Amino acid sequence: MEKQMQQSEIYCLGDSIGRISLIDYMGDETKIINAARVSMGKSILKMEDKDIKLLEYLIKHKHETPLEHVSFTFLVKCPLYIARQWLRHRIGSFNEISARYTEIKEEFYIPLEFKQQSDVSKQCSTDLEVETPNLALDSYKKALKQSYEQYQNLLLMGVSREQARGVLPTAMYTEFYWSINLRALLNFLELRLDKHAQREMQEYSKAIVKLIQPLVPNTLRIKDIIS
Repeated sequence: MEKQMQQSEIYCLGDSIGRISLIDYMGDETKIINAARVSMGKSILKMEDKDIKLLEYLIKHKHETPLEHVSFTFLVKCPLYIARQWLRHRIGSFNEISARYTEIKEEFYIPLEFKQQSDVSKQCSTDLEVETPNLALDSYKKALKQSYEQYQNLLLMGVSREQARGVLPTAMYTEFYWSINLRALLNFLELRLDKHAQREMQEYSKAIVKLIQPLVPNTLRIKDIIS
């Protein structure tokens, strides 16, 4: 299949900073089928009904190693604390921008809403906004401003970048390359599209689905990720 980068970049989080791009990929659903049929010396150039049925069989019966022959490389820009959730998915390759080599820009994630902490889940928020959203926003922005000012002050004093970065908050934006095979990516999506996942992670996951859907539409449908 000739590479056609359809909708290669999607902005997330409601600002002009957070985004994810599909910058490269290797293979599509024909590669899955060819990998599954390699023992019989058969291959295809385009998907037919019988191939979709084989794909359904592979996924239904957990014979999913052929999916590992399809892979994607994304460029992700997200808040540092979201990136740390991302890194929990260890089946993948990461290369992140370094604050030792690069002076950090004044780019911080500011939530559109501040949600209340859930009483039934230690990790989740609720759908209810805090009672004083303006005060919350003011406190949040002040903390970001002060931390960045002190970061700049430390650099002006001659403090090394690798030490000065210590005062920066986890709301700062980071950027990284992420390469992952389709099988592992589907596991990522099943977990991060779940209603219990953090909303920001859900947004990035929905963007990933849009980016890869032209390449693996039947796989996403069979896995019930899209209808």
